[in-house]
Amino acid sequence: MSSDKNHNCQVFHFDLYGTREEKYEYLNNHSLSEVDWKELKPEAPRYFFVNKDFALQKEYEKGFSTDELIIVRTVGVATYDDKNLVSDKPYDTQYNQSYLYRPFDLKWINYDLQKVSRHRYDVMRHFVGKNNVGLICIRNNRDNNDTYFITDRLADKTVISPKTMPLFSLFTSTKKIWARKNVLLTSTKKFMKR
Repeated sequence: MSSDKNHNCQVFHFDLYGTREEKYEYLNNHSLSEVDWKELKPEAPRYFFVNKDFALQKEYEKGFSTDELIIVRTVGVATYDDKNLVSDKPYDTQYNQSYLYRPFDLKWINYDLQKVSRHRYDVMRHFVGKNNVGLICIRNNRDNNDTYFITDRLADKTVISPKTMPLFSLFTSTKKIWARKNVLLTSTKKFMKR
């Protein structure tokens, strides 16, 4: 988009579905003038380059994000050395922890904070030796498939997606959480009134 407000342009979009081979075949057999382009009207501030229906935008904005509801969060653990730190069998160390590696794939991790590159201890400490539950979800979901997973143990950063996903600790005893209790309750009450 041009920063010149007097400069008008048109943006067109076309979805092409199928295997890579099918897409190459389509592109090889059609010219640009044969494509069934749809004109887009990108608007500030997001400038989406796909068709969007904003009919319920105001209703959507009345809600709240998961980030507002649960403030203790991080992406999952990243060892960057799974070969040596993640195993099907328990480790014979004091750092041995049960580990959600992939959906329904429980492993063990040598959760030595000196060895695990991205240990995410600020959130994971709520799972070490504690009875807790965490919500795993994909933050930016392009496929519009709602993907959620629940865990009661340490979790890898790629449990449900090859990209990183946030892990929300649902129960904590930190003062920071209790200080925000009223914000959480207010948000929940707003949501429930709808």
